[in-house]
Amino acid sequence: MSHIFISYAHEDINAEDGIVRRLVARLRRNFNIWLDKTGITAGTNWQNALEDAIKSGSALVFILSPNSVGSDWCKVEINAARNAKIPIVPYVYQKTEFPFGMDQINALFHEDDPQAAEKLEAALRELAPSAYIHAESLLISKNLLNNREVTFRQAAEQISDSKRFFLSIDDTEVELLGLPLLPTSFCTTYLIGRAEDSLAYKPCIQLALQFSGPYESADFPVRIAQHFLAKDTNFPLRMLLVRGPAQITYDERRNSNSLSYVLDIPTDDENQWSDALHATRSALKLLHKERQNPALQLFVQGPVAGITYELGAEHRGLLYKTEHYQYDRDSQQYYRVLGNID
Repeated sequence: MSHIFISYAHEDINAEDGIVRRLVARLRRNFNIWLDKTGITAGTNWQNALEDAIKSGSALVFILSPNSVGSDWCKVEINAARNAKIPIVPYVYQKTEFPFGMDQINALFHEDDPQAAEKLEAALRELAPSAYIHAESLLISKNLLNNREVTFRQAAEQISDSKRFFLSIDDTEVELLGLPLLPTSFCTTYLIGRAEDSLAYKPCIQLALQFSGPYESADFPVRIAQHFLAKDTNFPLRMLLVRGPAQITYDERRNSNSLSYVLDIPTDDENQWSDALHATRSALKLLHKERQNPALQLFVQGPVAGITYELGAEHRGLLYKTEHYQYDRDSQQYYRVLGNID
């Protein structure tokens, strides 16, 4: 997974003006970003993890201030980016001297330019297009969502960051396509169906909540599709995949970082669990706008009991019928444990 590394001073992200915090939140909505505050798990060798994250990144954003200029850690990060020949984009939060020989690099000035944040995003889209998620849902802006005249394959041709999944049913390969539906601060949702299926609205949704396991793993959505299509190849599959934030764990033995989905412990200024619930609710509301609420066949990967409980409860006038499925590792099959939508 390509990502943008953010180099900053902790005093700045915790400042009362909230400028750096809001900038980071904005970047997180539109890009895969790496932030040491949430990107390193406890017990990790910090310096090795930081250097590996920089080397594997597509660009580095350096948030300049007197605090960051005086930070030894920022100096290490900038030098690591230079050694790895990673593009560096200076974003001046508070005016200060340009350190580390950076005065020759074009910078963006927050105080002088009201469009500085927009210009930063434009620069990053050009420097690191593979790290860009999607600012607005193209499914909606292109009038593709629930459009019965368009197939998943045709929609994917118009959306560059769609996902492809493959499974085998009776020696026949089935292609699934995941279309990006909605990004939030930490999560991304995808609408998944067979490549040749129409995007017409379905009254039953296979809701897949992926908050653990290897990042970008196809196993989870493929297992769910296999469960239904192996029994009925004509099953009206319409999956909503909600993927959580990436967590970087440094492997001392392999001397490299690994990525997985992890919902972090809530802090005073951010709660990834609330964002995951918001992402799920918002995506569902987009799907059934001005229609009867869909029934949900619920699949989870990760500790999301609170989210599944909230989805089954009445909230803001919404009430979903749900079926809960559990995966049995021994038989490698799903079985229904709660609920009945019939």
